[in-house]
Amino acid sequence: MAASDESYVRLDKADFQFCAAHFCVFPGEREPLHGHNYRVYLELGGPVDDLGYVAEFGWLKSVVRQLVATLDHRVILAERCPELRVARESEQVRVFWREDSWSFPNGDVVCLPVKNTTAELLAGYLWEQVRTKLPQDTGWQRLTVEVEETPGQRAGITRELGGAAR
Repeated sequence: MAASDESYVRLDKADFQFCAAHFCVFPGEREPLHGHNYRVYLELGGPVDDLGYVAEFGWLKSVVRQLVATLDHRVILAERCPELRVARESEQVRVFWREDSWSFPNGDVVCLPVKNTTAELLAGYLWEQVRTKLPQDTGWQRLTVEVEETPGQRAGITRELGGAAR
């Protein structure tokens, strides 16, 4: 392969799904609480190793399945949203937006370090989570994560990893 060539592995598995409720907040308004059957896609680029792999599929699938399991059947809240106030009270999570409020059992909620629960920011959150699980010094150069809200409607993020050659 030429030095500028890059191989990749792409994962598009039917079980990379999570069902979750959320709402986005816009200046002066918010969506109603609603849910999606989200699906996650992942692509990892880099050189092929001596065994012929960019990355071993089984290991990558395990990483993605563990991450989507943490979001499945939960209410996803944006804890960095300036228009929301999220408070933990006893065994409940209380959420406040203007005069509206919701209360959920702790175990039903995932508070994410994002400003909004858009597909774009969910992809960025998952990108960071996958990146922290990648071993160092692998030579991997690029990671793409996409989040689909509904069939045909998805957002994603691609960032360089800065891996050294194998």
